[in-house]
Amino acid sequence: MYAIGQFRTHSAAGQRDLEAEVAALLREWKQDPSDLAGRFDADRDGQVSLAEWERAREEARQSVTQRHLDRPTAPALHVLGVPTPAVCS
Repeated sequence: MYAIGQFRTHSAAGQRDLEAEVAALLREWKQDPSDLAGRFDADRDGQVSLAEWERAREEARQSVTQRHLDRPTAPALHVLGVPTPAVCS
């Protein structure tokens, strides 16, 4: 059997934007500054330093990555369609 057309694969895994999700989680954490300082202000000076913020970013990245691993992804969808015309210049 054969088919003539343009073959495409649509994958839900490619739609996940890790950095956008990390940024959203960090914005959520920033909504509660006292909790943020309690979790990441290691020297207890009342402010989250750059090094402490990097630790928060890494923890957020790990959290988002773990969520991705825990959630099953939708299977890829394979589509055979009408070929798009070639553009000649």
